[in-house]
Amino acid sequence: MKFPYIELLCFCIILGISSAQMRSSEPEPKYCRAAVHELKQYDDETSSGMEIINKNLEKYGVAASLAAWNNVDIIVFPEKGLFPMKMDNMTWFLNYAEDVPHGKKKANPCNDNKFSNSPILRNFSCTAQKYNFFVVATLIDVKECKVHKSCKNRRNKNNCVTDSSDCPDSGYFNFNTLVVFDREGTLVARYYKRHPFTPLEKGISTPKYPERAYFKDGSCSYTTDIGFDFLFNDSFIDIQKRPRTTGVSYGNWWFDHTPLHYFSIPSQQAWSLTNKVTVLSSDVHAPNLASLGSGIYIPGKGAVIYSYNPDGRSKLLISNIPTSKSGAGLDKNALDTKFFYIDDDDTVTELNGEEPRDFKEECGENVLGMNPSSLTDYRCKQTEVQQYTFVKLNRTEDYIEICSNSFCCSLEYQAESMDETFY
Repeated sequence: MKFPYIELLCFCIILGISSAQMRSSEPEPKYCRAAVHELKQYDDETSSGMEIINKNLEKYGVAASLAAWNNVDIIVFPEKGLFPMKMDNMTWFLNYAEDVPHGKKKANPCNDNKFSNSPILRNFSCTAQKYNFFVVATLIDVKECKVHKSCKNRRNKNNCVTDSSDCPDSGYFNFNTLVVFDREGTLVARYYKRHPFTPLEKGISTPKYPERAYFKDGSCSYTTDIGFDFLFNDSFIDIQKRPRTTGVSYGNWWFDHTPLHYFSIPSQQAWSLTNKVTVLSSDVHAPNLASLGSGIYIPGKGAVIYSYNPDGRSKLLISNIPTSKSGAGLDKNALDTKFFYIDDDDTVTELNGEEPRDFKEECGENVLGMNPSSLTDYRCKQTEVQQYTFVKLNRTEDYIEICSNSFCCSLEYQAESMDETFY
């Protein structure tokens, strides 16, 4: 006697198991696709603050559209990209701060009318939703100072004080904030800059209770960083706390310094190679302020695509990035790198080949002065070195030790040549 329904049921179960086995045996993708935007900001003295912000949001939109056309999974925008620096009014942008929810609240400003008065958050959220990729960008989060008997168990500890005298004069905290929106436009991470660059961040608050921020897109997992924080050990600690973290999304407004290590590209590449983690670095393009240099760096290879040229143009850099810390499985062809110029009229031009370099022999403000003639008149900041000891490197291979009292540093190195001067 036959039991057709049982046979059919068995067939379906077996087919289901086989399909599941086939899916589980499929290899995970070896890469995600990332973009970083180096922005030449719109900054017209005749425009209002909101007009400046909207114009720069439009520039973000052009870069986002181009990134979507190239099938990226994540795009990173620079620190304070919406807020050009105004030496005569260093705090102008605080008037355009917005109340940013915690990432754990899973807010979606694009879909929620509650955010109708938060145009920046809504723009970021809708961009992520429209193009179906992660958006990493910065803005200013404003929080009213709240006085409580204890701040220990408060969710919003960073705007809690136990003494009213600890509140800012305005009654509000303003945090330099990096936000991350997922493919649906949902806010999934909020990170406060832990080390504001005091000389140029007047009015920016330092969080008393720094919070790490992590997010994941498929097989790629990230932590976050902003600007000056990168020079401290915090990011490395964040990665150590979650060893499966494969990348750092890094929005920055970098300032090149000489003669020490504070040049954007070599510093960020060294950090990536040392910590064996991908770095997605997006910088403002303002060579006259010593600010330029964006790139994508991966473990074992360093910079796979970068821009470093004071040419006065915005760029979008794209590359595949590994899903593991080893960087395995991505040869030069598999990276599929792209370099685009985005000009002021939104014209897009793809660069094929090496980026030109238009640097002068000198860049130091101590030599050229503090008043550059144009945006492309590149300057670099000067580091005070009176207390430093320098030893010139003469050989192509050597071990050198330098001591000051009982404190010693050593260097072991190899080089193909010593055609340039190194100390």
